Amino acid sequence: MLWIDKSSHNKLFICSPDLKVKVHGICGKHKSDELFDLSSIEDFFNNQADNAPLAFLREGGRGLLRIDENLIEKAMCLVKFWSSYDVISFGDKEKEEYTGPNDLKACVCRFCRRGDPKVKFKKRNAHAIPEALGNKLIFCNDECPDCNVTLSHIDKELAEFLKYRRSEGGIRNKKSKIIKVYGHNFFYDGSSRKLKISPLAILEEKESEYYVKLEGAERITHLGIYKALAKIAIDLMPRNLVDEFQSTIDWIKGEFVPQKLPNVFYIYQSSSVSQPLVQLFVRHDETLNLELPRCIVALTLIDLTFLFIVPLGKGEPIYMEDHIKDYLKCIIQNAPEQSIDCIDMADRIGKYAHVKKWISKDECEIVDQSEFNSFQEKNPNQVDFPEFDASLVKILSCQTSTEYLSPRAELTNRLRIEGSIAKMIHLSIAFDSPPVIRCSWEIEIQAINNRETALRAHCTVVVSHRCISRVCSTEFGEVSPFFLEYVVGVACEHLGEKIADKFCQYDFLQLAGFLMESQGLVPPTKESTEQSVMTTHVD
Repeated sequence: MLWIDKSSHNKLFICSPDLKVKVHGICGKHKSDELFDLSSIEDFFNNQADNAPLAFLREGGRGLLRIDENLIEKAMCLVKFWSSYDVISFGDKEKEEYTGPNDLKACVCRFCRRGDPKVKFKKRNAHAIPEALGNKLIFCNDECPDCNVTLSHIDKELAEFLKYRRSEGGIRNKKSKIIKVYGHNFFYDGSSRKLKISPLAILEEKESEYYVKLEGAERITHLGIYKALAKIAIDLMPRNLVDEFQSTIDWIKGEFVPQKLPNVFYIYQSSSVSQPLVQLFVRHDETLNLELPRCIVALTLIDLTFLFIVPLGKGEPIYMEDHIKDYLKCIIQNAPEQSIDCIDMADRIGKYAHVKKWISKDECEIVDQSEFNSFQEKNPNQVDFPEFDASLVKILSCQTSTEYLSPRAELTNRLRIEGSIAKMIHLSIAFDSPPVIRCSWEIEIQAINNRETALRAHCTVVVSHRCISRVCSTEFGEVSPFFLEYVVGVACEHLGEKIADKFCQYDFLQLAGFLMESQGLVPPTKESTEQSVMTTHVD
């Protein structure tokens, strides 16, 4: 018999004459047993040709199957996956678990690479999964106290993403309390199950129910969610694997923003867990299937299982959107297709997490919207600029100079924007004489897989605007991000034309947006918050 995977349920086998005799013997023993009518199983085997290939699959309760091309393809996919990965599990042992050396003096921080005596490590100092998400058992010995504090903000967007679920699921925070959730149009107390909603939260009404959209109060981004998931993976993976994900660590630490990332998939579970559960699938060195991702993670938080590739591994390609999708059925074999969804990592725009669900009218109290106004997001800027109009802008001069160009044609000719790190350094904005503005900055482009520098350049753009107050405020020192992206785009296009023969595959037309994002200067969205980050699953 050939095992399809590491479970004891899925296997391929040959229906030999000897097997038929054994099946006949087993079924014969139970012929008079009313509780075990095995005649249909005996008939199935009797109707097969001798030595016919068969399969037994647990998935979906499908049982015995005749082998056809589709089943063979599925089986080979399972064999390829499970023969290529070692699986490391956390959270299912009902006891404390630690990653990193047990000897704290031997620890070297995964994120800053400092060790004793420069930094002192402490037992239970760093939760490998945020405690706010229910983790009481899984710790990372070799995340130093400094990095634990410095990187604590990374958890924020994932925690906000799951805020309502945390309260509804009774997940207790660091103070062992179930949190209260304040949103744009609702208030929920998980301890008392008390829910207040604004009339604006109601999308549909039935005789005894409301269909509501409960919208969170803080913006989150898909990129921020992925970064939090990636940090969890770095804390949990074997220590000898960490060095292969130095670019991932640099991204987590905010040193750059990747242009492309694979999507994160998630699946709704029929029940909730209070303690997070994790499976790390680590591709072992002996496999010949090197095209498989080095590390895949299945992380269950409350009633959701996130499935994602740990991105930016050394020597790995830049995995595109749905690269992991073909392997989801290998990881969660009983999941119906319609219950699996994904977070589009190409979407970097800030949104409000929200939950859509039917609630009983008896379970909520309707209050005036004014009760929630204090939880509306405040504009962090002093100035609300009007819609940007490029026709009012005049480029007076654009100068770009190359300070360093890699002599390695193999690097520059093959480098693509999704395989690069791009940084905007020393941005300076000065008013020569209104309405003239001088913008200057440096650009550095590196290969993401080995951090080799491909290009350093200096850009200066002098620009005038027919109504300068529409894009700049000298009083508050603010500039419209749409205006700045337009100016940066002019220089990037000019630079791309000058060195097009060296960077044959690099898209300089996209570089302006990439640089803006790396600086945290992504222009705010004009889209409404109707775009859902996640909805509650309805069985």
